This record gives sequence, C-alpha cells and structure tokens, in this order.
Amino acid sequence: MSEIQVIPPRKRWRHHFDDVTKQWIGWTLPPPELAIADVGWHADGRDGWCHRCGDSVGVGEATRNGCGTCRDGAELDGGIADGVIRLGTYTDDLMHWVQQIKYARWSEMAEHLGRALGRQILALNCVEPDRAVVVAMPMPWPRKFYRGIDHAREIAQGVAAELHAPIADM
Repeated sequence: MSEIQVIPPRKRWRHHFDDVTKQWIGWTLPPPELAIADVGWHADGRDGWCHRCGDSVGVGEATRNGCGTCRDGAELDGGIADGVIRLGTYTDDLMHWVQQIKYARWSEMAEHLGRALGRQILALNCVEPDRAVVVAMPMPWPRKFYRGIDHAREIAQGVAAELHAPIADM
C-alpha cells in the first residue's frame, strides 16, 4: 500500500500562492526554496570538504592537518586558508545562483544561501555566536553602483541573522 502524504495547510496555501503568482504575474526569479527543491540541491555534509583548504574530499581523506591537497608536503602546502566552511563546490546550480545574485540582483537567494551558511557554521560549532561579528568582503563602489547590489553583504546579512551576530563594514 502506498502512503498518503499529508501537506500542512500553511504549506498548501504557500504552494497555491506560488502557482498563482507564477501563472498570473510571472517571476523574474523563482522563490529560493522552489529553485533549490527543483534541482534537489543540499549543502555539503561536514565530511564533504577539507576544513583547512576547502577542497572536496572523501570520507576520512582529510585530517586535522588538512587533506592530500594542503597538508605538509602536499601539492599546495599550507592550503588557501586555515578554516574553511562551505555550502558546496562552486559549480552547476550553486554557481548559477551566485551569478544570479550578482547580476540579476536576486537578494532573496542571497539571504537564503547566507542563512544556510550560517546554519553550517553553527553545526560545525567552530565559532562562539555571542562573540562573532560578520564582515562581508568589501565591494568597490563603482561595481556596486553598476550591479545595483552588494552581493557579499546580502549573503553576510543572512549569515549574521542566523548567528544572531552583528554585521560590520570594513
């Protein structure tokens, strides 16, 4: 026998509302939740990347000293950073969404991905949220003026909201 999936009324209304707005008004960009659900994307698990350099790894490949790419005597001795937290590799869907944030001013997706990154930070328990300050990579004002969005700040605001931390400008 197949199970009947019960959808809560609030979710049903949201789907109905999304369908109506898509049909009658049209979307420039879909709601982030739908865009993500359409492709089945999810953030990398904590064992999916090296926490020292950010490179993708298999289970058990990275140690506290890094992975085959960045540990002592490796191809890139020392890595690119000392503590990387990521949502996924910058390819396919994630790359497309970030480009849409930057060039199509998709601030809703910026907040959504920022909050997901904030949850990833909390899950790894690597910062004390009550002592954290979130700082976005500064953007040159001509580029910000031309694009109409400071994408790094938009993402940082999502991270700060999830961590309940202040956001500071450089």
